[in-house]
Amino acid sequence: MAFGMLKGNLSPIAIDFGVASLKVLQITGDDPPQMVCAAQLHTPDELLGDDAGRMSFQLQGLGKLLRAGSFKGKRAVCSIPATNTFAHMFLVPATGMSASEAVRQQLVTTAQLDPRQLILRDIEVAEVVRRNGKFKAMLCIAMPRDIVMQHMDAIRRCKLETVGVHSEHLALARAFDPITQRAEDEDLHSLYIDLGYGRTKVILAKGGDPAVAKTVPIGGRDLDVIAARLNSGSIAQARAARRAGGEADPAFPGHWPELYAHFAAAAQMSADAAEQMELEGGGTATATMEDRRVGGMPEHHTPVPEVDAESMTSAPKPPACEALRTLTEEAALAISYHQQLFPGQKLGRCVLVGGEARQVGLCQHLAAALELPFEVANPIGIVDHSGARCVEVSFEEPQPGWAVPLGLCGSATDL
Repeated sequence: MAFGMLKGNLSPIAIDFGVASLKVLQITGDDPPQMVCAAQLHTPDELLGDDAGRMSFQLQGLGKLLRAGSFKGKRAVCSIPATNTFAHMFLVPATGMSASEAVRQQLVTTAQLDPRQLILRDIEVAEVVRRNGKFKAMLCIAMPRDIVMQHMDAIRRCKLETVGVHSEHLALARAFDPITQRAEDEDLHSLYIDLGYGRTKVILAKGGDPAVAKTVPIGGRDLDVIAARLNSGSIAQARAARRAGGEADPAFPGHWPELYAHFAAAAQMSADAAEQMELEGGGTATATMEDRRVGGMPEHHTPVPEVDAESMTSAPKPPACEALRTLTEEAALAISYHQQLFPGQKLGRCVLVGGEARQVGLCQHLAAALELPFEVANPIGIVDHSGARCVEVSFEEPQPGWAVPLGLCGSATDL
């Protein structure tokens, strides 16, 4: 049964404060799940690069969005934006003080963060052996307490009770619970990359549990800013042109056909990047395609098409390539660290989600650069939306950007 809810029960009202839009979703625990309501509030173009202004707009607009839908009950669970979330792996001694206390000490000494000002989630991932002893690998997710309280206050003003607050990383892992329920899936290692407009989230999971989480400060907006500069146009024009493959506005010629051609080229990591990716004992960042296996995926997951890399290698290399290089190197670092934690374990599932996963060229770039057989997922495709009330969103077409709100529906209610 989906997400562990009792049949017929309602999920909490899931609220996802994303960059491109505020999304609200509620489903039932039936098999398949039934959608009760889904609503979306798009971020105005002028606020897409203004984190504080966007947050204020969304917090003020939440009540109106809820009233426009047909949500049931008073229980709500929300995500905290990745821009306000710290995700890091710490190695702590396997003996002595508790692992949680050791993580808090390292937050102070290594990250210069005050644990008293944070809402923390720490997850024990694996035990590793180093020359100086045994250590526990602890995944730490930290959210500023004042930001969490700001979101909870806005939800309370809407006459709802907050029963869970989660990072986008953890909610993303939960979105795939319905396809990691078999006993054999406990040892399945998966890579999920959420391509957002403001940030990219990278999550590696063992079974249904996150093992490595990383936020990459590169998203669709960064590419739009570069395109706007190249063409002396607005970011809104660049965004429309990129999503239409450069053909949305004849007055805005764009460089997206050439840029996507470069995205699709088989990328080679520089020697410096490869050295940087050797984490505590070495190891390469990626394995070849032959070393990977792809688990069975539902029909609403679409393989990323392969490209003729040789014909693309001579493609022009516009300034956006630096942003794409950063994105792929950061993803490769996360994969490398996963391989250090779980030596010899192959990735059985490689999935792309997020609103930017609708950009075929971008997906092809990642598949070629990381040498992985990615699938573009539509996790919410498992939910029956017939009869549901939908506000400013249609589920007649794939919606990879709805993975986080779906995961929130099945996340823990621990407040």
